[in-house]
Amino acid sequence: MAMTLSIKRPAVRPAPETLFSGTVLLKSFLITDLAELLTALPEITAASPFRHMKALDGTSLPFALTNCGTSGWITDRHGAKFVANDPQTGRLWPRIPTILGRLAKAAALEAGFTGFIPNACLLARHAPGAFSSLFQDQKVDSSSHPVVCFAIGLPATYELCALLPEDPASLVRMGQGDAVVFSDPSRVRLRGIAMTNEPAPPEVGLDCLSITFRKVA
Repeated sequence: MAMTLSIKRPAVRPAPETLFSGTVLLKSFLITDLAELLTALPEITAASPFRHMKALDGTSLPFALTNCGTSGWITDRHGAKFVANDPQTGRLWPRIPTILGRLAKAAALEAGFTGFIPNACLLARHAPGAFSSLFQDQKVDSSSHPVVCFAIGLPATYELCALLPEDPASLVRMGQGDAVVFSDPSRVRLRGIAMTNEPAPPEVGLDCLSITFRKVA
């Protein structure tokens, strides 16, 4: 994953935007801390490298992933679950770097959630033009805890399916340094990522990286 540390900082960061009940978009939330955040990622990938896991039908997921924290999300022919050990190395997942934990807590606080301390952090790397199939967060934790997502690299469009069949799906554009916080009722929406094929700006590498924080019971 190639990303440089030349970061363009906006003069003024936009105010938090409530897209719909339970979804708060924080534009450019990471920008002032992005260089420090990027330097923390090799610590994770050196211990638990990115890999393509298998879906229930045996096919490879269209994105590479890894984890840090005391619980890591995996999927295979038996389904998806959170586990304490990396199945590829047999060791515990690496710790969540301090900068990531601090920013996740700050994003949750800006969206109105106090005391969020994640113990599961999923990193998913999407190549240009790739997409992820729709997935849904299961109730693995208390509804008092949000799900916090960071976007780094190429811009991507998140598809958020409706809560009711008669409601239209929503498309949320996320670019370098944006964050989104999901809470009830939006946390259980089916969602996925559709990549764009536009050229990357100079400060961005060739991949889209999403970092998702949860508090897993």
